[in-house]
Amino acid sequence: MAETKSAPTVGSAGASAGQANIHESPTHKAIVPLPGQKVKNESTTALVIVERKGGFYADSRNVAEWVGKRHDHLIRDIDGYCDDLQNPTLGNADNKGIPRPEEFFIPGKFKAETGNGMNRQYRLYWITRKGCEFVANKLTGRKGTLFTAAYIERFHQMEQLLELRTECPALTEAIAWRHENPQAYHFSNEFDMINRIALGMKAKQFKAAHAIDPSAGSIRPYLTPEELGLVNILQRVDIGLVYAGLSAEQREGLLRQRAAEARLVRLAGRGRPS
Repeated sequence: MAETKSAPTVGSAGASAGQANIHESPTHKAIVPLPGQKVKNESTTALVIVERKGGFYADSRNVAEWVGKRHDHLIRDIDGYCDDLQNPTLGNADNKGIPRPEEFFIPGKFKAETGNGMNRQYRLYWITRKGCEFVANKLTGRKGTLFTAAYIERFHQMEQLLELRTECPALTEAIAWRHENPQAYHFSNEFDMINRIALGMKAKQFKAAHAIDPSAGSIRPYLTPEELGLVNILQRVDIGLVYAGLSAEQREGLLRQRAAEARLVRLAGRGRPS
């Protein structure tokens, strides 16, 4: 069903507000075990990676559920890891090649309601990708396998999102505005659709077909001028279609029509006498 909210002008305050949803930390109401609360052995909650202060982090409250621990127990474990990294008996971390704790775990706080209806402040850690690997290495069996797969996939998705925002900020603003709670796949799906129409394949397939390193960022540097021109046209058109509230199927149909028109114009231009 099409969205009913009014579309802001591209680049307006309304669009920026939509984009801000990408950066906000989720409420975590369903995944915040207070001290003393038990958690399930296996999480049914998606692993959430948030962007804050220019970096991507997992929230220790969310991670606690994934690894099957009480949050205060995970905090205790991370405190121990940080103490070990700063242990004087191991030498000065700055000149002995031992990473600082902040490369893995960033201290933070959150407020939660206690049993008597009062709000109380609790500790948390913002966990970097390296920190997630640190935690995963302490786990064994199924928990470790599932958590490792989840954090690798989620961090990869967020890195892809960063690349897409850099490639076409106006389109990512439009996509963020359209969705109440924008997820990484909302952005990747839209850009994949445009690449399929313009190039006949997704970016991942394009890299494989042209022997491009899979870890490379945007494929734009590898496109021909004609391919890049068509991608740019479709991205600009898609911005308006997203704000118009059209469904994915409607957008794809109109974009395919626009791509066909652009190709006909290009062919006609080649046929003109010099």
